[in-house]
Amino acid sequence: MPLQRLFVRRDHRPFPQLTPEDAVASVQAFLGQAQFQVYMVNPYQLHADQYFQKLGLRRAMDIWVNEQAGGSVVTAEISATLGDTEAAVGLVGAIIYLPLAVAVGAVSYIDYEQDANALLMSLWNYLGSSGPRGGPQERRCGNCGLAIEQDARFCKRCGAQVAGQTGSVPV
Repeated sequence: MPLQRLFVRRDHRPFPQLTPEDAVASVQAFLGQAQFQVYMVNPYQLHADQYFQKLGLRRAMDIWVNEQAGGSVVTAEISATLGDTEAAVGLVGAIIYLPLAVAVGAVSYIDYEQDANALLMSLWNYLGSSGPRGGPQERRCGNCGLAIEQDARFCKRCGAQVAGQTGSVPV
C-alpha cells in the first residue's frame, strides 16, 4: 500500500514517422531495456513498473499511443510512490549515507525528478530515432537511446550496461 505519491510528470510528443503499432513496439522495447516490467493494458496503452533502488522508490510509467495524420502521438506519464517497504529502505539509506535523515527527502526528490526527466528525454530520443519496421537491426541504449555497437557492453554516452540481443529494435 503506497504511503504517498511523490512525483507525477506527464508529457506528449508527435512522431509522424511511426505508425501506432510501431510506436507501441518501440516503447515496449525501450521500457524493457530500461528494466521495467511492462504490461499491455490494451493495444495502444502500456503500463510499466520498476523499483528504483537508487532512491528506494517505486516508479511507474503509463504510455498512451494515438494515431495522428498517419503517424503517432505518444503520451507518457511517469510517477513515483513510496510504500511501506520502500520507506524502510529509504530510512536505512538515510541513516547509512546521510548524517541527517531529514535531508534524504529533499535530495531524493531532486534526484528522482532529474532521473525522471532524463528517462522521458531518453524515451523521446529513442522514439525520434526509430523508423518504420523492416529496416536493419540496430541496438540502442535503454537509458538514453544512443545507437550501440553490436559488441558493446556499455553505452558510450551514459555508461549504462547494455542489454543483450533481446533488446534489438529495428530502425
